[in-house]
Order: sequence, then structure tokens, then C-alpha cells
Amino acid sequence: MSTAGTPGGWDARRAVQTVVVDAAGEKWLGSGYLATAELVLTAEHVLHGAQAAEVRFVDAPGQMRKLSADVVFADARADVAVLRLKRPETRGVPALVFGRPAGPVDCDALGFPRFKLNNDHRAADVPGEGLYRDTYQAAGVCHPEANRYAGTLEVTVSVPPGPDPDGASPWQGMSGAAVFAGGTLIAMLTEHHLRQGPGMLTAFRVDGWYRLLDPRKLADLARLIGLPETMDELAVVRDVGARWETATGGPSMSLPRDVANYTGRAETLDELIAVLDEPAPVLRIHAIDGMAGVGKTTFAVHAAHHLASRFPDGQWFVRLHAHTPGVDPADPDQVLGTLLTADGVTGNLPDGPARAGLWRARTAGRRMLLVLDDALNSAQVRPLLPSAPGTLVLVTSRRPLTGLADATVTGLEVLSSPQACALFTRIVGRRDLRPDDPQVVRLVGLCGHLPLAIGIIAARLRHHRSWSAEDLVDEVTAVGPLPALIGEDESVATAFHLSYRDLNFLQQQMFRLLGASPGIDTDVGAAAAMLEVDPLAAKRLLQDLEEHHLLDEPTRGRYRMHDLVREYARTLPDADPEHSRTAVDRLLVYYQRTAAEHRLHGTEAELSWLRGERPNLLACVEYAADRGRNEALITLTADLAPLLLIEGPWSLAKTLHARAIGAAERCGNRPALATALDNLGRVQSMTGDYTDAIESLEPALVLFRQSGDQVGQAATLNDLGRMRYKVGDYPGANRDLEQALELARGNEDPTRWAAVLHDLGRLRSKNGDRAGALRDQQQALEIYEDVDDGVGLTAVLIELGLTWPDCDDTGAIRYLNRALDQAQLAGNLIGQVDALYGLGTRSQSDDHDRAIWFLQQSLELARHTGDRFGQANALYGLGTVLRRAGDYDGAIRFLEQSLELACQMGHRLGQAEALEEQGECLASTERATEAVVCLRRALDIYRGLGLHQRDQHVAARLAAFDLENTDSPN
Repeated sequence: MSTAGTPGGWDARRAVQTVVVDAAGEKWLGSGYLATAELVLTAEHVLHGAQAAEVRFVDAPGQMRKLSADVVFADARADVAVLRLKRPETRGVPALVFGRPAGPVDCDALGFPRFKLNNDHRAADVPGEGLYRDTYQAAGVCHPEANRYAGTLEVTVSVPPGPDPDGASPWQGMSGAAVFAGGTLIAMLTEHHLRQGPGMLTAFRVDGWYRLLDPRKLADLARLIGLPETMDELAVVRDVGARWETATGGPSMSLPRDVANYTGRAETLDELIAVLDEPAPVLRIHAIDGMAGVGKTTFAVHAAHHLASRFPDGQWFVRLHAHTPGVDPADPDQVLGTLLTADGVTGNLPDGPARAGLWRARTAGRRMLLVLDDALNSAQVRPLLPSAPGTLVLVTSRRPLTGLADATVTGLEVLSSPQACALFTRIVGRRDLRPDDPQVVRLVGLCGHLPLAIGIIAARLRHHRSWSAEDLVDEVTAVGPLPALIGEDESVATAFHLSYRDLNFLQQQMFRLLGASPGIDTDVGAAAAMLEVDPLAAKRLLQDLEEHHLLDEPTRGRYRMHDLVREYARTLPDADPEHSRTAVDRLLVYYQRTAAEHRLHGTEAELSWLRGERPNLLACVEYAADRGRNEALITLTADLAPLLLIEGPWSLAKTLHARAIGAAERCGNRPALATALDNLGRVQSMTGDYTDAIESLEPALVLFRQSGDQVGQAATLNDLGRMRYKVGDYPGANRDLEQALELARGNEDPTRWAAVLHDLGRLRSKNGDRAGALRDQQQALEIYEDVDDGVGLTAVLIELGLTWPDCDDTGAIRYLNRALDQAQLAGNLIGQVDALYGLGTRSQSDDHDRAIWFLQQSLELARHTGDRFGQANALYGLGTVLRRAGDYDGAIRFLEQSLELACQMGHRLGQAEALEEQGECLASTERATEAVVCLRRALDIYRGLGLHQRDQHVAARLAAFDLENTDSPN
């Protein structure tokens, strides 16, 4: 029968002869079929265990071409194998259509059987060699209901002429030939049973592969030759001579195969289906855009397969080649010509609008699905659009097609981490590799969750079975993600380059500069500073890059590069490297200037801006340090100091301030050195390193005095007073704070005055002057409320809650709840630690469980931030609550931990308080001797601190012990 014009019909030029030599040196001949430009499909048994073969093409009469090939797939049970040519064919090779017969159907197979052995010197392609096998087209009928036990396909063919003189099968060498029915590949010839006679052949059915191959091998074969993922997707051929049709009953299907490892995007597909379910009297267009490698084509093809049954008049897939390497974008007029010809139009076609009109007329009234892949712009797409309301058009592009006004837009982002891990493990296909494996999570992170990158890196692990995921992590980390993401016929860098190629000069320049920026994202102001353009021009360029999906805008006004895109940008050659360096220097200046501007608008405005720019500022500090930009390093570190003091991490803050001190010393910048020393001292106070803090603050004070900087003196004296208070030097603390208060009176910044009042109030409270303490805190509260300083306000509210009269817990808790709300709103972690501690302390009189909950929350947060002072307070609070609840052993455990931390920090008051509470617990458990030891140690510390009320109370308790233990007369 003739197969001309059938979809995917076999082509005589694709039939090949296979030649292998086994281990014993014997030559074996078989047949095969060119499945792709580089892959040959054949039967496994014709290879006889060989790992390589010779493949012979008959290009023309008297011309036989021989190519070497390697075995890349083989399965004996299904008797199917795939060879990879060492030199791929350069001609176009249409994709195969795979199917199954629903009943007896006409079929053809083209191969090289034994009975076609000729000896004809005139036809020999090699001089002196006349022996050759010619092709034979075996036309017949296949019978799917025969051979039910074997599960094979029976093919009845014409009996070959003449008996074989050696008694061998005349069909020897035909094994591996592809069996086509109506242009659909339905089976591969496998053997000839001599007992059944020369007119009957046996073939392995394509649909049998789904039963015989294990899932991993089936996925491998599908990936190699384009086999559908499931048997239900096979085309079906019905009745002898019947037309070819899809399993869903449609007349034609030219979609690429749906990938077997498709993962994710379920919600996006559901949204598309939901839109389709709504009645609409117009053509439906869905425009799918996203960055290179994000999986636009894969999603469109998957959606098309999923929706195919809704469109019985056909499914079409057209590549528009906007970003195909070495190929110009498709001309719409030529695409229309191809579509019309495929639709059966013959003769000369009209040009221009008339051709588009003919296409619309031909498709009017149809229910069809058209996929337009990799569109350049809306102008390329418009002429290709049908007009039928029952038709769906899926368009993929890297840029949003804003010119398609009626289109529903679907923007694809990179996969979530769980989806990316699931995709990776499905491609790799190892049972011992789970999506939640830490190395898998790290690998997909190195791929930036980009499907193209994940596919490339997963394929490497799949084909290196001796490698572990950790081995692959090491390799990718060693060479860098971008060089590692090069597959057999695709690379991530190439995909990005095709997008970069679309940019104009200024867009390319902006793209390269953003790649050179140390930060992780940018706003309009930073971009304008780098390129030296006005903000409006910078905004337009950023929006242009976003349209090309080389940037995204995760939050309004902030633009970010995908990690792999950034790495690609940094590989691009710069015509003037100095231009990039000076651009980054301008960026550093921009951040310094902008920080100063926000500082003028108050603490909350400054902290809000610092939080938004924190990753960028930290990256710029590292950049400045690496390149010896000392002044930028000093200034940017000082700019970050207020945020690092509140939110940490303090280990990082210490490192940065120490580095700023070194830079200031190298520059001889004494004012900057004083500021850096003061900032370091403040952070050391937060980690409980009080002695070290004093050692940093004292030279800072000397430098500020030498320069006559009264603002710096006031701040440092305030800090020193707080540290001396922590180490128990109350006279020294009072002296420093009184000096700071005097200097702050003449300071234009009222917050400095409020800060000193706050610390003086804390000192008065510890000395027993509760009325004076409350007066200072109330005055500080008014100032902080007036200037809207959230950090200072939180600190004062906490101290008011702790100092408030014991008889009014309700009033105290009101202050503390307000402090906690303020701290949580501002992201002030230290404020939250202290407010929770205060709530636990003031709640214990009537609700022990509630008090314990607050204190445990405070302890957990303090441990998270590294706040040792906060941890010691929370542990002390838990000890006091448990003592009042009668759990003395539990209380002692917490108090011992609090005492240990207080000793590490040199916090003498904290030591005394923990010892006093521990003594009370021991006394309650009749461990009088141990109790007395603890109380005497507490008494010594209180007396050393000059806290007379405290030492009198403990002395009275010790006296009571002496009375209780005096022997009474008999």
C-alpha cells in the first residue's frame, strides 16, 4: 500500500541496514529505521551483544553510505534497541508518530532480507565488490488478535520467490525493520518462524513496550525517540485501509511528545482550564511568557496534550524560532504557506493579508488547537491567528506580547523548591534519591530552580550511575553553575545569550552593569546612579529588561536578576572595564548619600530603608573591603550600625566594625575611628562582653574629646554608663550618665537626651529610687513619642512596666503589651526579648502558666539572636516563677544556668539576684547549709555594688537562719 502523504509516514531513505561483528568475529546483518537525525531504531537481538554497529544508508541507486554508531539503549525482553550515529544526519528528519492497530490494518516494512542478496558488479558501491543486499518493501496486513499468548503482532506478507539453498529463513536480516500502518509506526519486525511458512512474520508491538519495559527504561526510550509517555496517547489505526486518527478521534495530531518527567505547574494548568470552561464567542488566545529555560514550551505542549480531546479538528504546533540558534525568526507569510499546504491547499497561494485571510477562512467553524512556540513579538503572531470561536491558540514567548489585546496572559516563574526537587529526582530515576535529600535541595538551588538547568544537571547524574548527588554538588561548585549547565544539545548560557541578543545598546549596557553590581537587587535610583542617567530613563531600561525576562520585579520598584542570569551577565566582555568599576563606585556613593538623607527623617525612616537595602549594603561593604575602598567601607559600615545593633547578627556586626576600625586606622581618619570603636562597644554590650565593651568605648571617648565632638561624647558616655552599670560599677555609671546628660542638654537631637534619661532611670531603679526612676522614664517617653522613635519608645515602655509599682500589675502589663506590639511592628528582636521577659515577670503573681509561656518565648528568641543578657534574664524569671509555684528543683536548674551566664558576662547584679533566689529555693527544701552559702555570696555582691536595700534584705534572711538554727534548751 502507499503511505505517501500520511502523517509521519515512513521514508525509504530512513530505512537502514545494521552490521555488527560479535565476540567470535562473526558478522550479523539486520535492519533498522532512522528515528531522529542521530538515532536509529532497531531490534535488540540483531546486535548480538555488541556495543557498536555499522549503519548503512541507500541514498540513491548504486550509492550506499556507511556510518559508525554506538548502542545507547537495548532491552532484550521487548527486543528493541537504539543506536546513536557518530555523525548525525544533516537533513531534516520529521518526528515519528507511534500507534497501535485497533483491528486488521494494511502495513509496510522496508528492510534488507537474505533473499535480496545479489551479486551484481554494476550496482556495487565499492569497486570489486558485487555482493550486497537490496531493500525489500514487505507490504501486507497485520493481525493484532493473533499471537495473543506471545503478545506479538502477526504480519502476513507475500511469499518470497524461490527456496533458500541453505534451508535458512529467507527473511533473515529483516529483523529490526519498522512496521508502518497509515504512516504510523506500530511495531518492529523481530523474527520469522519457519514452521509458519514464508508468508508470515512476527513483530513486537509498540504498545507492548509499555508492558515489557520497566518505568525507567520506558522513560529513557521515550526521551530518545519521542515515544508518548502513556499507551493511551498512542495514535490508533482502525480498519484495513482506514485513515489515520488519534486515540481521541481527531483527524490529525502534530504536537511534539509530552515529556515523561513533567512536574509542577498544576495550578497554572487548572487556571487555563477554568478560563476555557467559561463560554466565549471569540477566539481564545493564551500568551505564555517567561525567562529563558523556565519551561514555556514544555508547559504549552503538556497543556495541549491535556486539552487535545476538546479540539477534534486537529492540533497544530508551529515553531516561530525567535530564539533558535542559527535560525532567523520565522516569517509569518512563510508560516502561513506551510499551514495552508498542510491543510490541503494546492496551487499558487496569495501573498500578504490575502494569505492570512485564506487561513482564517479555511479554519472558520473548526474546533482546533494551535500552538505558536517561541514568538518574537505580536506582529509575528497576528497573521497566524484563526478566527473560529471554538479554537484555542497557545503562544509562548520570552517577552510579554502586549500587542495581543485579547490574550489571557500566563507568566511562568521558576519552580518552587519542592517542585524543582521532584523534577530532579524524576529525571534521575534513582530509587535511593528522594526529593527531600539535602544534596538534591542544594543541587536545584545551584540551578536556581530553573527547569532547563535542572534537566541538564539531572541528566548528568542519570547517565553517571557511579556518581552520587554529593559528587555532582562538588563538581558544580568547583566549576560554577553556568559552565556545568551544558547539555548534549543545549546550554543555559546559550539560552540567555539569545535573550541578550535582542537588547539594544543601552539595554545591554544596563544589563552588564547590573551584573557587575555587588548587590542582589536594585531600585530606580541605584540603577540611575550606575548608568549616570536620570531616574525616568533608568526606570524605562529596567522595565525593558523585565519585559525580556532578564529581570523580575518581586516587589514594586525593586528589580532582581535570577542567580544564573547574573552569572551570565558577569561573563559578558566589557568594552571598557574601567566603566564598570566607576559605575560601582557611583553606586557606593549613592548608598552613602541616601543613607544620610534617610537619617534626617528620623530613626524609623532610617531603619525602614536600611532593612530594605540590607543585603545590598552588606554586599557593597564586602566589595569595598575586597578592593581597598576604605572610606566607603567605613561609611557604609557606620550606616548599617543602627540596624545591626537591633537585629544582628552580632557576630557579623563585630566583624564589620573591627574591619572599619582597621580601615580608619589605615586612612588616619580619627573621627571615623572613634565612631567605629563606639559601634563595636555597643555590639559587645549586646553579647554580654561588658569588659571588652568598656575597652572599646574608653578610647572612643578620648578621640571624641580630642576632636571636640560633643554629640559623640554624649553617646559614648551614655554607653559607658550603661556598661559600668552592668558590671556593678554604680558610682562610675552615675558619673558617666550625669556627664552625658549635661552634654545632651545642649544637643539639638532630643533622642540623645531621652536615651540618657532612660539609662539614669534604670540606675535609680536598681538603687531603690523607684519614684525618681519613673520620673526619668516618663520624661523619656514623652520625648520618644514626640519624635516617633520606635526603638527608644520600646525600651522606655519596657522599663516602665518593670519599674511600675508592684501593687498595680495591670498598669505594668499595659506598658509591656504596648512595648511588645511596638517591637514586633518594627522587627525589633531585642525589644521583643525584653518585653516578653517583662510580661512573664509581671504575670507570675496570679497566673504561673502564662508567666512561664512568656518567659519561654523570651528565652527562645534570646537564644536565636545570641542575646546572652536576655537569656540570663529569662532563665532567672523562670526560676522565680517555678519557686513560687513550689517546683524548687526545676527553679534551681534555671537559676544555675542564669548564674553561669551572668558570671560569663561579668554581670554582678545578675549573679547576686540568681544566688539570692537559689538560696531561697534551697531553704525551702531544708538544705539550710547550701542556702546560707548562696545568700552570703549574694550579700557580698550587693554590698560591693552599694545596693543597701538589697543587702539589708539578704542580711535579714541570714539572721533568721541563725535564729532558726540556735539550739533551744531542753
